[in-house]
Amino acid sequence: MSLAWFKTKILSLFGLFLFSLLLVGCGGGGGSSSPKSSSNNMTNFSLSSAKIIKPAEFSGQNVNIMIDYDHSGNPRPIVTHDGTSYTPDEVIDFKKATMPITYTIRAANGSVKSYYVTIRRAFEVSSADRLREVISTINSGPANYKYVTILITKDLDLSGNERNITSAWANNNITLEKYNSSPENVTIKGLTIESSGIVGLLGVNVKTTLAIKSFTFDNSIVVKNATINGTHIDITVDYNATNATNSSLTPTVTHTG
Repeated sequence: MSLAWFKTKILSLFGLFLFSLLLVGCGGGGGSSSPKSSSNNMTNFSLSSAKIIKPAEFSGQNVNIMIDYDHSGNPRPIVTHDGTSYTPDEVIDFKKATMPITYTIRAANGSVKSYYVTIRRAFEVSSADRLREVISTINSGPANYKYVTILITKDLDLSGNERNITSAWANNNITLEKYNSSPENVTIKGLTIESSGIVGLLGVNVKTTLAIKSFTFDNSIVVKNATINGTHIDITVDYNATNATNSSLTPTVTHTG
């Protein structure tokens, strides 16, 4: 064998040695890799093709956002996060959706975190006629307006053509809010709240109308039906029927409140 052959063989073995060292230094050959990230946080939430009235507000893993009712359509969620993916990534059909909607963020290491997003749709109202219209629309089918809010932007007076807020609003999470730079100064007149339980839900200082609608006794003793004038009620009953020994009268009252 020639000297040249020995030189070539030695150089080949040396090269193979260097290549092996390089593999070890780079973590080759099944060496351990860096741990995968566990980040799975939602940092913002928005909706495509929707007019945002109140941006997303986070309270832990609960998220609230408000969009304009008339410009909501069926938007797609825009989820900002530090994970690798989120679900569900699909358009929202408000006729079928149940609030809150659960969004799950997945981290690189496979761990997940859920966020609960409530999307409210709002009517911005700045005139008495518009408020009457919206209330009448909602009252015609409250179940079709779940998680809807009426935002009152100025003083309104519905007197002469009053409207009622029924207890069905509370059952469907429908709310009424004052909405301007000084909400404490907004007043609303001519609006009747038919359920005392809804006042707290509304978050607005609307005076509940408390009134007696009708007043009577047993029909056999009533001579003239009751007339109601403000807080005064006049009713005429049979004298002999009420003057009997141990006689007592039990009124029948229908009322608001």
